Amino acid sequence: MQPPHDLSVLLEVHPSPNGVWATLTFTNQSDHLAPLFKWNACFGGRIQNDVFTIEFESGRVSYTGKLTKRRAPQKDDFVIVPRGKNVSYTANLTEVYGFPTGTHRYKVRYSATNPRFDEAGVDELMSNEAVFDDSESLKAVSAKATAKS
Repeated sequence: MQPPHDLSVLLEVHPSPNGVWATLTFTNQSDHLAPLFKWNACFGGRIQNDVFTIEFESGRVSYTGKLTKRRAPQKDDFVIVPRGKNVSYTANLTEVYGFPTGTHRYKVRYSATNPRFDEAGVDELMSNEAVFDDSESLKAVSAKATAKS
């Protein structure tokens, strides 16, 4: 399968005492400019849609972020990735996904639509699968959230 608009996506997950951080690197492997839809790319470190599938041994982690109906995408809703170049965005998964308590092994995958602004249609972007054990990182995040309540 040819990557949509020749964009590939690499997902790296980094658990820490401040959350579980996902870094997405979008690479343009083509010889032309490739548009990337900001709302689904974690642009600015914000997760604005349910674009991650996070599973653990007894189920799936729920998305707790906002689901917002938006206007049709405009040109300024895209980042243009130059040919042969990449852009990366990092966001905290614990801000919008309800990780369960306890120690678990997680599998994470990014999957999102990438509308075309120059023609009709929508492409699908899908990353590799990243695996991590939460160990102490999510316990520290949970303790901080409880302390704020």
